[in-house]
Amino acid sequence: MRNELRQLTPPNFSTYSAGMDNEFDALENKVAEVAEVCRQLRAENARLREQIAAADAEKKRLAQSMEAARSRLETLLSQMPQGTEA
Repeated sequence: MRNELRQLTPPNFSTYSAGMDNEFDALENKVAEVAEVCRQLRAENARLREQIAAADAEKKRLAQSMEAARSRLETLLSQMPQGTEA
């Protein structure tokens, strides 16, 4: 009798197991879907970080190019003769 009191679910209770198996299968599928979405988002995040780094490098290169052009223009302007006032 002592063993009977400790047992919470009878061993022949098959509907509990089948129903729970279906729920666990559905949950397992949902967790797998979430894990896949997470992997995809991490990959996209890595690609976006690479694009940002490339854009930052291009921005720096363009800024240097503009600064060089500004410097050349200032040099040319300083070399131009001043107009005479009448």
